[in-house]
Amino acid sequence: MAPDIRRRIIKFALIFFPLVAWFGTARFLSGLTFNQIDWRVVSAWLLATPHHSGLIAAPIIGLLLAIALAFSLRRYAKSDGYDGAGYKKHIRGTEVVPLKKLRRLCTEARKQQVDIAGVPMPTSVENLHLLLNGATGSGKSVLLRALVFSALKRGDRMIIVDPNGDLYSKFGRPDDVILNPYDARSEGWSFFNEVRADYDWKRLALSVVPLGGDANAEEWNSFGRLLLREAARKLYELGTPDIQELFRWCTIASDKDLRAFLSGTLAESLFAGSSEASKALTSARFVLSNKLSEHMSMPPGKFSVRDWMDSGTGSLFITWREDMKHAMKPLLSAWVDVFCSHLLSMTEDQTRRWWLTIDELASLEKLASLEDFLTKGRKNGGRALAGLQSVSQLDDIYGKQMSQTLRASFRSLVVLGGSKTDPETAEEMSKALGEHEVARPEYTDSRNPGSSRSTSERLVRSTERVVTAAQIQALPDLTGYVAFAGDRPISKFLLTPQNFVNRLPAFVEARRAGAHGAANTPGDGPRPWSIDDFPEDPTQGASEGHRPATSHSGGLVSALKQAGYR
Repeated sequence: MAPDIRRRIIKFALIFFPLVAWFGTARFLSGLTFNQIDWRVVSAWLLATPHHSGLIAAPIIGLLLAIALAFSLRRYAKSDGYDGAGYKKHIRGTEVVPLKKLRRLCTEARKQQVDIAGVPMPTSVENLHLLLNGATGSGKSVLLRALVFSALKRGDRMIIVDPNGDLYSKFGRPDDVILNPYDARSEGWSFFNEVRADYDWKRLALSVVPLGGDANAEEWNSFGRLLLREAARKLYELGTPDIQELFRWCTIASDKDLRAFLSGTLAESLFAGSSEASKALTSARFVLSNKLSEHMSMPPGKFSVRDWMDSGTGSLFITWREDMKHAMKPLLSAWVDVFCSHLLSMTEDQTRRWWLTIDELASLEKLASLEDFLTKGRKNGGRALAGLQSVSQLDDIYGKQMSQTLRASFRSLVVLGGSKTDPETAEEMSKALGEHEVARPEYTDSRNPGSSRSTSERLVRSTERVVTAAQIQALPDLTGYVAFAGDRPISKFLLTPQNFVNRLPAFVEARRAGAHGAANTPGDGPRPWSIDDFPEDPTQGASEGHRPATSHSGGLVSALKQAGYR
């Protein structure tokens, strides 16, 4: 509809609707027929109007109807779901639709689906991974809780890097595992527990000493991995696989004693006698003093991430508080790397569902196996959800090119509000949400002398971003866009926070960090759990019979039994 025609209709309605409403009401109240109405009757009605509430209300109602018509015509002129200028035809590219339509398109009959911003995630794109971008306070935690709850309802298993223990406090179960050297409930772990074959030493050395941020740092780290691998292997062969002893040999023992200990191993090359070899040994010991020191804080025990993945139950929560973040970074990275590499070694199974949930991707070091997990893990049942505040954080860790490669491995995207001071991230997310080519009508008015006015219309094509960087920076809290992989449209959403009750303490301070025993003694098998253990509603307090334990055991927070998808 041409804009001038729309304006004429609105002007006419603003006059016509109140008059018709007043006239119809006056005629109804007087009981007269059209034949009985003349100018004297109309004059009487006009004089009576100020004294009759019905005659006063009628034109007001007519005016409101005219205003409603004006808003309807204006909405008709816009494209539903799209915040930019309205268009007549979508030609190609990303399409923005209302949230209800996206829900309808993504809902699959007789299937349980995980919740992404109130939209059921298509099961076919789960293993294509999801990147969650948003500035501080934009609503990432709200979205993450809903996703974890819906995945647990379905029975999926998860590895969750859980800042401040927020998710464990809400969704912890009796059979779940905590890894945190400063939490009294943590399992006892050592990387020696992950060894099954001789080739594991090289793999585990890469988990403990991740890739360096640049070529120089990687050279140092490679020396550290060589020393770690050979010293750990030697201790293992001697029957003393102890992290304290490994740390002593790698960082404290004299060069002479260490050389004698490693005689006949590949690490003997670090003692070749040249100045370069001396520099390499110093670099290796310096690196390990940083990477191994935090491993000494773990309680002793026989827990193995690989064994638990193969024969255990429940989920793994890697918890930490902000004051522990930097100290625990080597451990966080090692555990995630062990998980990623072991999943890739499993047989292909499309029915297996393993979620790697990382609230903040920049909280980990440069992981060697992460890219392989994202690009190859889908065949083994791997699914990843990672949060990212700023693209520069990932650039600092992986470098610009590798960072771009990692982001490209996440096929689905959720964008929440960005920071006013970070236009680079907003621009990258705007590009990621895509462009569309649309056709808009362009109207031309013409009037010839002596003839009536005429309006002609033609369609003009234009290509533009569906969401601009400025729009992303201006998004209110809890508001964002969801874009699933494939040719599905995207949609704008508003998150509704669910008040999940904290059923378990997020953190239980260990009495003496680094010296307490494992929460579960070695030899304990996987603890079975029953679906009957779970409360119906995770937003309510625990009922009788569903009381969570107060310290070493968990209580399930999520309603896994008979909990309908919302």
